[in-house]
Amino acid sequence: MTEVVASGRAHGKIILFGEHAVVHGVPALVCGISHQLQAHARRLSAGPSRLQLLQRHTDVASQEELARALAALLALAPRPPPLQLTVSGELPPGVGLGFSASAAVALARAVEATVGDPVDEHRVALRAHAWESIFHGNPSGVDVAAAMHSGCLHYVRGQQPEPVDMGAELLLVVGQTGIRSSTRKMVAAVTARLNDHPADGAARLNSIAALVAQGRAHIEAGRVAALGPLLVENQRQLTALGASCDSIQRMCELATSAGALGAKLTGAGGGGSVIALVDDVACAARVKQTWQQAGFMALTTKVGATPATTMTS
Repeated sequence: MTEVVASGRAHGKIILFGEHAVVHGVPALVCGISHQLQAHARRLSAGPSRLQLLQRHTDVASQEELARALAALLALAPRPPPLQLTVSGELPPGVGLGFSASAAVALARAVEATVGDPVDEHRVALRAHAWESIFHGNPSGVDVAAAMHSGCLHYVRGQQPEPVDMGAELLLVVGQTGIRSSTRKMVAAVTARLNDHPADGAARLNSIAALVAQGRAHIEAGRVAALGPLLVENQRQLTALGASCDSIQRMCELATSAGALGAKLTGAGGGGSVIALVDDVACAARVKQTWQQAGFMALTTKVGATPATTMTS
């Protein structure tokens, strides 16, 4: 019989402002959302460590990739004893909400709890980065940073994320287009567009940088409604960079028609998820119902608060 020895939790993430531009040195505002994953560790008497994902999460990667990612996470010193590891939670995979990084951080925290007390958060980040490197090659670290923290972070690639003081919590409806896209391919396509049109690209990156700065100021002051037009403008810039698609555009239009303050894609685009900022739970319900009636899955989540609610269709 195995024994529960440790557990760990981590947040999902959305990018509020600055995706794609962050690849080119522009800051981004990244948020840890109230939807989380949990990892549990049970000590094994012998043999290699094993990982089990819930059935609904098994499409997140191949078993070979998962095995390599787990080996990379466990390889850092100090190495834990043989463990049976499980991951569960309400965060859906494959929709741009940072499932992989959240799983990595939750697992790393559970593993660290077996080798030391208190948990070493620096080693948690290193273990999670090792896991993410298997799936993404050279990850920016933004997903791991968001998974480790609730609230909002000001992130510049290659620098330590900076927590942003929040004057008010953010209530968001997150909708799923149902279209999967490759982050690598989308980043490459946007980069090619920037390179092909350098003057226009530089202007758009500067515009997004300004949106990030304004967004941070409004968040710190608790001016939630003022964020709506900024989300709409960020979506316009991302559309011009080729990151949007018909389903994303339709979801944004449906959300604003249902009363959302603003809406945009979150993540790589080309599919994935759309975020809609709302000012109260009644508006959240309207946006969620509108998306569901149009055939899109949706969930309501918060930045700066818990608990989570389940994505439904």
